[in-house]
This record gives sequence, C-alpha cells and structure tokens, in this order.
Amino acid sequence: MSPKVNRLLPEQGRWPADLLAALSLMVLLIPQAMAQSSLAGMPPVYGLFTAAAALTAGGLMGHLHRFSGGPTSLTALTIAAVIGGSAQPGSLAYFQMVMILALMVGVFRIVLGLLKFSFFANLISHPAASGFTSAAALLIIFSVLGNHNWRHIPTLLVGSGFILLSLIIKRRGAAVLSLVIPMLLFTAAALIGGYEDGGGELLGRVEFRVPRVHLLATELSVREFFSMAVELIPAALLVTTVSLMEMFAVSSHLVRNAPQRMNLDRELISQGAGALGAALAGTFPGSASFARSALLEHQHVSSRFSNLTAGILVIPLAFLCGPILASMPRVILGGIIIVSVIRVIRPESLRDAWRSSWLDALVWLAAFGTTLISAPNIYFGIIVPVLLQLMIFVLRRMRPRVVILGRHGDGRLRDALHLSLPLPRHILAIRLDSSLHFANQEYVIQRVLDRIKEMPRVEHLIISAEGMHYIDESGAQGLLDLAEYCRSRSIQPWIAGIKLPALQVLCRREVLIDDPGAKDEHPYRYARDMKLALDEVYGDLNRRGIVETVDIRSPAE
Repeated sequence: MSPKVNRLLPEQGRWPADLLAALSLMVLLIPQAMAQSSLAGMPPVYGLFTAAAALTAGGLMGHLHRFSGGPTSLTALTIAAVIGGSAQPGSLAYFQMVMILALMVGVFRIVLGLLKFSFFANLISHPAASGFTSAAALLIIFSVLGNHNWRHIPTLLVGSGFILLSLIIKRRGAAVLSLVIPMLLFTAAALIGGYEDGGGELLGRVEFRVPRVHLLATELSVREFFSMAVELIPAALLVTTVSLMEMFAVSSHLVRNAPQRMNLDRELISQGAGALGAALAGTFPGSASFARSALLEHQHVSSRFSNLTAGILVIPLAFLCGPILASMPRVILGGIIIVSVIRVIRPESLRDAWRSSWLDALVWLAAFGTTLISAPNIYFGIIVPVLLQLMIFVLRRMRPRVVILGRHGDGRLRDALHLSLPLPRHILAIRLDSSLHFANQEYVIQRVLDRIKEMPRVEHLIISAEGMHYIDESGAQGLLDLAEYCRSRSIQPWIAGIKLPALQVLCRREVLIDDPGAKDEHPYRYARDMKLALDEVYGDLNRRGIVETVDIRSPAE
C-alpha cells in the first residue's frame, strides 16, 4: 500500500498550486471540523484530530488525489444518534464508546477493503440513499436549531445572517470563502456590538490539548471493553455503511472528470486507517467530504500532497487562529453545519424516482419516513429501504416480460399485443426479456402455455432468447417440460439468438445442440437469430403447402 512518489508529490510545476490547495482546504476545514465535532457530541477541538487522522491517512494511502476525508455532518449525526441513547454526551462513558466505535469502524473498513467488499455499496439504490440523506439532513438541522436560543434576538440575527451570507457567497462560486468571510464578519460584529454582554454565547477558549486517551483506556477493564464493543456492533456497522455511501458518492463524482479510475476498496483501507488513528487520538471517525473534495477538484490538484499537508498542519493553524475562534459566537458553528448539509436535502430526487417508477418513489419515501420516525435509531432508515428494494428486485425478476412478436411497419419484430400487430396463425414468436431461473421459470412457462392454448393452429413455437444470458437447472427443466407439451400438440419448438453461457447450459442438458443445421431428436431446434429461425419455419410451411396470410420475417438486410 505504499504510495508511488509521483502520486504522493505534485507534478513538476504544480507545487505552488497544490500548496495553495492545501491552505484553502485547511481554511474550509477548521470551522467545519469544529462544528461537526459539536454535532457528534464531542468538544470542538476533537474534530480537528479527526480531520488530521483522516487527511494524513488519505494522503499516504488513498487512491484519488482529490478525495478528501475528515469529519462530516452525516457521520457525526449518526455517531451522536447511536451513542447518545447509551451515554450522556460529555460523560466518560460517551468518550469511551466513541473511542471504541472509531476502533471498530476502522477495523470494519480495512477488512471490507482487503476483501474487496466495497460492492456492498451497490446494494443501496439511489432512491434509498437519497431519501436517507435528505431525512438525515433534516434531523441535523432540527438538532442544530434545538441547541441554540433563537428567541434571543442577537443570536437569531447572527445565526440567520451567517447562513444567508454563506449561501450567497457559495452561490457565487467562492466555496473557500463562503464560511471564512461570514465567520470573520460576524465575529468582528459580535466583538464590536457587545454580543456576549447582551446574553450571547461565545465559543470561548479552545483547549488544544491532545485527548487523554490513556485515561479513557485505563478506566476500562477488559470485560467492560468487550461488553461495550459487543453493544456497539450495530452502531459500527451503521457508521461503516453510512461512510461507505459517502465514499461511493464522492468517488463516483470525482472520477467523472479525472483521469483516475475509482478504487473504493483502497479508499476504504485508507479511511479505515484514519479511523484507527482517530481511535488512538480518542476522537470519532471521519468519512468522505463532498464539499472539501469538490474544493480540491476545483483547484485541480495533481497529487495527494494537499491532503497530507493539510492533515499535518491543520491543528497548528487552528492553534494560531485560537483568539479568533474564542471570540466567535457559538451559533456560527450551528450555521456552518446548516450551510454544509442544506444542499443534501433534494426533494427533486423524489420527483425523479417517481418518473422512473412508483416503486422507486416508494423506496425513497420508505427511507425518508423511516429515518425521521426511527430517530435516534436511524439505522432503520437504511435497513428498511434496503430490504424493500431487495424485495422489489426479486419480485420484478419473478415476473419478467413475455412478449408476443409481430411484424411492425418498420420491418422489426415488436410487441404485437401492445402495438395491435397482426399475428400469423401457424407461428407463435415469443421474446423472453429475462434470464430463466428457479424464481421465474414457472411464471414464464405458464405464460407461454397460455399463449399456445389461445392459438389452436400453431405449429411452430419460436423463443427469441437474446435477453437470456443465464439459465439454471430449474429453467432448463422448465424448457424441457414445455417441449414435452409442444410434442403432445405436434408443435415444433425453437430457440433463437441465445447467449453463449445459457447456450452451453442447454447443450449440456441436451435441450438442444449447438448446430443450426442439425435435425436430431433434441427437444428444441436452434437458430443463430430470429431471422434464420423464421426463414426455416416459413420454408417448412411452404414445402407443406401452408400459406400464411401474415409474414413476420424481417426484411433482408
């Protein structure tokens, strides 16, 4: 996993640009990390240690140059939700559980990355992920709003003014300055206007002490450690899943405009190492940050040097900014969180899901509603929609389309029933839009039998199997049963255009032989494509003096 020098260090002539990107990253990161640490129920300075661990690990071990880790609002909310029910934020037990959780998340990520199990991210559909993140963003905003006295007019003015000005600057395209300028302006205004004397709450002096991990560890017996670890297994799995979603979303976005390919397994390993580093520092694990990764993308960084530099220098820079941070109104931390997550709320994603399918919209609503209702146990917001979408996935494949084909005016074979196309009397051409397996073979075969019974004069059954790329034993047996029924009705069954993997299975089961000219005793005749099958069928009918009034053969190319 040791990085290559040309990926760790900037390209020739890119050193100044990558150093500037590192500085911009730290300017954006410091207020975000402190705000997201508060959201996780930890002291603000702990977010800086989380950021340092994630960025350093990503710089040394990551894959994508512009992939930036650290504290994120969604992961912070998840941590606060899963631990807040067992321990009071600020208590010794809370710090101990956070440390153990970071350790477990780090191990889970590394194991998943080494086993190349990042494909689990594909089990979470876009509607499920979008519904969950939209609801989680609302919960984050509600949590922030509940932590401040908005009836206090100066607090209301500072908080709402900060949010409004940040959104305006961000809309202008200045992502780095969207937090820094409003923070400096409103901090200066608070000092000049006597904000604290008027009852406003300042952040106060920030203690830049290293978390006392040795005290957390010595207060735990081995039995208590394992007891907490077992209790935190569901929480660690949820945090790992949420961070996997974030990593997948960020990586997918970055590779669209970058020469690198996505390697989510390596990002899992690097962020797992970052989580272990966070555990050693006694703080919470980070994840992939969309905003900070977008910043590095905008700066066109050429190496992981920006992440590594920011990881090393973020805490010293924050220490130098200590007097400014101490004078900052605490409500600004809440404003930073709201500005960071408000873009995640995407009601239009429900509209897009509905346009695709009402079932996709149902998954979105299930994720959104379950997350809101189950809070603080928001892991149900992942479990319920994933189970629902898997059930929908299975049901859709249990009832695939079985299409009767007719000749369209453009010469192609199309859905005869849908387009009201005329059908021949002696030929039944059917297209299967699915593989054939144990879950759907009974439905498919029954649909074909129903069509045969509706056409008493049919003599040839042609199955267009271009969409059948897989068939199992149950599917092969179903085709044999169908062939036996056709034989009892003096119907010749054909299979045309089947994919090679399915063809090999049928040949081994002696359903057919891979020889279009063979006329042996195999249950099915085989043709390379539908045109060849139809030519042979019409030739057979013509030789027997049977004239079809409807010709569904495709025109000669």
